[in-house]
Amino acid sequence: MAKDLLEKLGDYRQNKVMDLSDQQVLRLQKSLEELENLVIKEASKIDPKRGSLKLRTTIALEMRPKLKQYIEQTYLIAVQTNIAEYDKSAGWLLATFKEYPIPKEFKEITELDLTTIQQLKRGAYLPFEDLGSEFVNELSQEIYNSTLTGKPTEQMIADLRGKINGVYQSTDNEEAQELVDFIANNPDKTEAVKTATERLQTIYGRDRLGNNFRRYATQLVQDSLMGFDGQFAKYRADELGLTHYVYTGTTVRDSRDFCRRNVGKIYSEEEIRDIWSSQSWNGKAQGDPFIVRGGYNCRHHWQPTDPEWGKEDDDFLTTEEIVEQKENTILDQNNTFTYDSSVNIKDFNNAMNRLEGQEQVTTKLAEFMKAKNITTFFIPRSITRESVRNKYIGNMKQVYKKNSDKDLEPFLFRKAGKNTNGFTYKNEDFVAIFADPKEKVNFKNVDTKIMQQSVANILNNAKNNSGKYVLKRGTDKYNLDWSFAHALKENQSNARMSVTLHEIGHQIHFWATDASGNTRRSLVPKFTAYAESNDREYFAELFSAYATNKKAVEEFSPTLAKEMEEMLDLAIKSKTKDRSIF
Repeated sequence: MAKDLLEKLGDYRQNKVMDLSDQQVLRLQKSLEELENLVIKEASKIDPKRGSLKLRTTIALEMRPKLKQYIEQTYLIAVQTNIAEYDKSAGWLLATFKEYPIPKEFKEITELDLTTIQQLKRGAYLPFEDLGSEFVNELSQEIYNSTLTGKPTEQMIADLRGKINGVYQSTDNEEAQELVDFIANNPDKTEAVKTATERLQTIYGRDRLGNNFRRYATQLVQDSLMGFDGQFAKYRADELGLTHYVYTGTTVRDSRDFCRRNVGKIYSEEEIRDIWSSQSWNGKAQGDPFIVRGGYNCRHHWQPTDPEWGKEDDDFLTTEEIVEQKENTILDQNNTFTYDSSVNIKDFNNAMNRLEGQEQVTTKLAEFMKAKNITTFFIPRSITRESVRNKYIGNMKQVYKKNSDKDLEPFLFRKAGKNTNGFTYKNEDFVAIFADPKEKVNFKNVDTKIMQQSVANILNNAKNNSGKYVLKRGTDKYNLDWSFAHALKENQSNARMSVTLHEIGHQIHFWATDASGNTRRSLVPKFTAYAESNDREYFAELFSAYATNKKAVEEFSPTLAKEMEEMLDLAIKSKTKDRSIF
């Protein structure tokens, strides 16, 4: 593999990861501004000079649980959102692997990879959690000491601001001091103060109090994401049996000597560890060289490689031809109501994006859901009882009204068949899925390989007349499986994903066909018993299979697969439901 291509792949990965890092830093800084506002609002209620010492210190001690709550609802929420995005880093690494002369299975995210990613993410969260606990202690101690010593309220607030964001303290730099004074004297000039604050934080990120929450946390954001990226790259290289790495990334004016000396060079793992243990440089961090690289805030990467690649003038693609596994959003968080926190919408989308060979279908499905503002409800079966329905219907109405500009009628949720797992209506723009806590539905547990294999098995059973369910039509007898979702009942997360696709299939049908739902042709092959209920269930069942394993549907019936594609395209373009296409 050409050395310049390896470097370009590394640069591609660096640019992607650092763009994400910059976004995450901004998110965290915003959360710290929210934290500061909450803390200052609460601390302003305390006058360290009023009341008895016992009363003042008691009030100060009672602030601790509030501070912990504020940090959890601002800073830690931002941290959780950031770490949830680490999956993207793994995807970018594998996007570079698409150029490698390695087996196909190493170029996609696998179930084992997902387990590893979750473990790495849990490990990444702990330092942020520890830092939050540390600052709860520091802020609590600051408030307590202020009340104990009778420090003026204004000074206590200034010191608290300094500990959190560190931009309100005096400084010995003339320009920075002018910014500090402007911020302090112009609280009503919101936009100007915001601009001055940002300049003070980005250019003069320190004060006479020393390090603050903002600086610690910002550095941790960058190093944590880069650390995760390095850990996953090393794990993947070990899985592949790759033992060599090229040090990639661009150098800038303040790049460390270690980075300048080694960028673009290829070393074995043993050589990298020898260099790391035998050399010292400013900014070197403790830890594994594949994780901490050049040190704090380092933006370089160890890109796995093999020195043997390219010796026979292999014809590799250019970096312009790198194709990432696209992250389609089928279910939008703002377009979904779920009463059970275990049913996470991002996990559903992740599972959809992991389906092998389905990117074109999921892209179109995402386009349809967005174009038609289809709302998804994950609800308990007990919602058929009025008391339970009344508990949730208010929030469900808000979501539905916001997205479809239609009023949600409670009576639509009054009845459900015993074996019903989901439902929808022709005149509504929602799909409803039953998912009770006892069923332990969690889309993080979806096994996409099993789902895709199950579709292939059911279609093969239909073709070979070997399904478990006997369907009689006059003198004819068909051995079919009951439904695609029913075959997945051993894993309710898999089953509910299939049910969701089935119900969405109904909506696609409503948008692309005539009022009678005509989709059948004569001599159309049978594939599940449930699909034989009527033409609409036939279409919804078929779409569930097509959205899960297009290749299996194509092998079963090229005609049906082509019709599915045409119907999905029509549904996306259609302006009204029940539009006749025949």
